[in-house]
Amino acid sequence: MGGHFTDPEYEEYNIRADVKSAQYVTENFEKPIIYIGFEVGANIFSGRNIQSASEGFPLRTAYAPYGNIKESWDPITLYCAVRQQTALFRKSGNMKISFDFAGRTICETGGKDCYMILGADKSEIEKELDSLII
Repeated sequence: MGGHFTDPEYEEYNIRADVKSAQYVTENFEKPIIYIGFEVGANIFSGRNIQSASEGFPLRTAYAPYGNIKESWDPITLYCAVRQQTALFRKSGNMKISFDFAGRTICETGGKDCYMILGADKSEIEKELDSLII
């Protein structure tokens, strides 16, 4: 969960918060990394069903400050980790992904990594995520 794959000038928060560590991982991690970029979760909102959960349900507590509906980077990351590529999300081609000193994403063709791309309408993705949260 990090990077921005549609705006090369965007200094993404998760990367910018610790650029040196992000750079170290991209340069040294031997296995493929699948990124969920800022642009994937920023306009997808989930949590509509959380109000119906019991008072002690952890997600109800976590979502409460956001009015129970919030951006969906976390649910999308979990969804893609479990289901991998589906009609809702598809993988980019293989890329060499790195980050500059300001937290901007650098993509070059080739390499072992990829990032997820929306493969369906926002409403379809939101409906699927909401159905899985509760």
